[in-house]
This record gives sequence, C-alpha cells and structure tokens, in this order.
Amino acid sequence: MEITSQLKESIATEIGQLLEEPEEDGRLVLQGDRGFMVIRSDGTDKHIILYAAAGRALDRSLDKEEAELLYQSGFRRRSAARSYQRRCALPDQIALDELAREVISVMNSLYVSADEEIKLMTRSMSRVDLSNTRLIQSMRRLSEQRDMSARQKLYWALIKSDVLLALRSPIPQVLTREAGRLQWVEAGIREPAEISETIEMMSFKEVTGYRSAAVFTDYELLDQLDPRGVNYVRLPGRLAIMLALHKKWDSLLINPRGEVGGELYRNELTSISEGLKQLGW
Repeated sequence: MEITSQLKESIATEIGQLLEEPEEDGRLVLQGDRGFMVIRSDGTDKHIILYAAAGRALDRSLDKEEAELLYQSGFRRRSAARSYQRRCALPDQIALDELAREVISVMNSLYVSADEEIKLMTRSMSRVDLSNTRLIQSMRRLSEQRDMSARQKLYWALIKSDVLLALRSPIPQVLTREAGRLQWVEAGIREPAEISETIEMMSFKEVTGYRSAAVFTDYELLDQLDPRGVNYVRLPGRLAIMLALHKKWDSLLINPRGEVGGELYRNELTSISEGLKQLGW
C-alpha cells in the first residue's frame, strides 16, 4: 500500500502534539482492520514508546515472518501475552517524518488489508502513579502460605489501598475530580448505590468464566490490557468491593494476568463488607 504524504504528515503532526504535554499520557492510535499500533510519550520529554499489537491485545497470532519484521524494526516484548514495544529517543522534525513513514510501513505489512485504510485516533489520559507495596506483598505471601491469616492480611491490604478499577466506558465528567477520583469518593460517601448505575465496570469473564470485575495496583499493569488505553477510576479498595457487591458481580480480581495477582469471590466480598460495617466503616 502506498505511503501517502498526507498520511505521513498527519502522523508526524500528531506525534509532535503528543510530545508537547508528555505528562498527559496522550496516545496516537493507528488502527487497521487486522490490528493496531500506538505511539505515546513515556511521561517525560525524552522518549516516546511505540506499541505493536500482539498477544492478548490482538485477536490473532502473528506468524513467524510478522514477528521477525517487528524484531528487525527494534520491537521487543517481555512475554508472549504482551504487545511488542520499542522506546525511541525524542525525535526532531526530520526523525519524526522518518518515524511516521516507518510506522505506516509496519501497519501496511501487518495490520492493514490491501483494500483498507489506516485510521488515526488520539486519546489523552491522566496518568495516575500509585505505590501499593503492601498489597503486592500480601498477594505474594498468600501465594506461598495459602492460609486464612495470609488471606485476611490481603483483605486488609486491599481495604486500605487505593486501586484502579477497570471500566468499560469513561466515567461521566460530572463525577470526575482531580487525579481521576470521583466526587463521591472524595466526599467520603460509603454506599455506592446512588451512582453505581453510571459506572460500567469492565468484565473479565474470559479470564474466570463468570462475571468478574478487576482492580489494578498500578497504571502499568492496567495499561498492559490494551496499549490503546483502558478506562478506569482510582478509588479506595473498600469502595471497589462495595461496588462489585452492589452490582452482584461474582468476583473481584486483582491484577488479572499479572505476575502477582489474586481473586476475591462474592462470599468473601460479602464477609469483608459486613465486617467493615461492624467496625463502623
């Protein structure tokens, strides 16, 4: 497929605009009918990151030749479940033009059928940095000990942690507050019933086989679901538990498909909620 000058200029322009505000985690998505690529800042003014769809982010497997093309282009990945990544130094205008030409070439080779076109989409997300060392340690402990004491420590770690709840669609702007938190979280309201219908949690039924919602301990793990960006809201773990219960989900996953994760079933969520009420939470 021909690399048109108009498409190349549009991509170079969009990348340049992303780099003007790197902290906003803007993304340029190049979408084809067979897959996608993503270009985003690394959160600084020094590098950009390129993603090439593969693993769980792609509904097909790349063949050996396709994988080799990405490898020769400098893309790498940490596991077969992830997309390929490539980190590039901040380009000047000449390098931007060359980068635009290169990604179009990769798109045409891997992700766009002969009679289709590349679609450009931009998205800006506010990156939320979290440190959940205690929660991660509690999950590691549970994987080793497998006793009630270790499980209860996981409960408390989740209750006292801020987490990222994966959503199917963006939260209503009227509910948005600084750092992606909701007004009802900031106000300390404990029961989610009044706004639960406005929040659509992402389903992870393909992971468990039943209705499961999921929270993540940091932004990078959430981002691994889909480099194009996943909707989320930051909230205390205890409210994620209450929301899952109110919506009658079967379980709440923690870092699904991550190296360190866990799962709380509905009976556990119910016990946690009742215990918190007895404590006056």
